[in-house]
Amino acid sequence: MSTKICRWIALYCCLIGNAQAGVLLEKLTFPGFVMQSDAISKSCKIQEDGTLSLDISLDGMNSKRSQPMRLTKNSIKSKINEAAAGKILSESFPVDVPTVIYKAYQKQANGSYTAITLYEANGGSGEKKTNDAQSAKTLMNFIDVNCGDPLAYR
Repeated sequence: MSTKICRWIALYCCLIGNAQAGVLLEKLTFPGFVMQSDAISKSCKIQEDGTLSLDISLDGMNSKRSQPMRLTKNSIKSKINEAAAGKILSESFPVDVPTVIYKAYQKQANGSYTAITLYEANGGSGEKKTNDAQSAKTLMNFIDVNCGDPLAYR
């Protein structure tokens, strides 16, 4: 199986687990079709308990780190609720280019979580999704400030 196909299968497997318990905000980046030595994938999650976790993968090498944060959870949850009301705009996007996905997770009354798309430029599916709520942009900027790579793909 070619490296390109393996990477897209791995991307799909990462994305099928939509809602994640305890995660408030998440940013995923995948490299697209590049040399294996440049194929950096990152996952950054801001947890409800105030933990920031960063997972990095490159050519079979992996690193994980986490650090505590002090969060204003009520403000973040309020912005997530506003983003949940936003309209998702969809358009075509080039394939085999880097993928970046920003998501927020809204806790439901029954304890489950709903994934809210803030932004997705998917070089695997060839689709770009943008949440038109102003709070979606605010949340993405908050993620970038804490996770690094500000505005890397947008």
